Amino acid sequence: MFNNLRIGTRLSLAFGLLIVLLLANAAFGLYEASRIQSHMQLVVQNRVAKERAVTIIANSSQNTTRIMLSSLLSQQFSDADRALIAEQRVNTDAAFKTLESLQPTPQLQTRLDNLRAIIAKGRAAQQTAVPEMQRSNFGAAAADYLKSGLIVSREVRQETAAIETELRGQTDALYAQSEADFVAARNASIGLAVLALLLAIAAAWLITRSITRPLADAVSVAQRVAEGDLSVRVASTSKDETGQLLAALGEMVGRLTSVIGSVRSSAEQLLSASTQVSATSQSLSQSSSEQAASVEETSATLEQATASIRQNADN
Repeated sequence: MFNNLRIGTRLSLAFGLLIVLLLANAAFGLYEASRIQSHMQLVVQNRVAKERAVTIIANSSQNTTRIMLSSLLSQQFSDADRALIAEQRVNTDAAFKTLESLQPTPQLQTRLDNLRAIIAKGRAAQQTAVPEMQRSNFGAAAADYLKSGLIVSREVRQETAAIETELRGQTDALYAQSEADFVAARNASIGLAVLALLLAIAAAWLITRSITRPLADAVSVAQRVAEGDLSVRVASTSKDETGQLLAALGEMVGRLTSVIGSVRSSAEQLLSASTQVSATSQSLSQSSSEQAASVEETSATLEQATASIRQNADN
């Protein structure tokens, strides 16, 4: 099939194939790199957002405990303290909403439910103590809050620490998956590059062979003709430039054979004519010799007659 294509077309197809393979390899590499980057970005953003939310919950719990203990110790509870406690609740609720929106795993969801229950107990203790503190009944407020509030604060710290450990485990698993994706993408990219290289080598070999073999045949024909061997037979099986060259050489050999045959026939005819001319020349030469002898005899006869006439005249 390729033998009937022009050499320029074959070379264009080969270079086109090589370019397509290179572009495919580059596109695949970019796609995999983009996918891995997106995955890692998602992992980092998800991990950071979750850790930030858990930190907000832990800090809000600590801030609330600090405000409550400070008010109990100072025997003072102002509207600013009450507003700060309300602000910590808002921050905690917003952090829980953030965690819920990030689609936690079942294990993480269980821990979040436990943490929410613990914080609910702490808020219940606050709701009991705050009215007493507003009435300046700090002794009763301390008795109620210290029994459960400090325990809740400790449990919040423990649960948030466990959640952070859970998040680290998830991140490690996701990082391992990203590493596996990277290795798979790298191996696939290398495999595609090797495949492209093999295809390019095969295409180069086939095209080079389709060009050099007919050229070698043409050189062989030209050398045999140069040595005077016109018995060579030229067979062309392609329609490209090399096939046309072989066909032209075959036609040239045929024409040379015809011309040499004509020259040989003319030479034989010329040799025959030369032989005839030589025979005619020899015949003419013999006739000339005979005529010369006859003339000599006639001359001798005339000389004898002249001598006889002179002798008679003298007598």
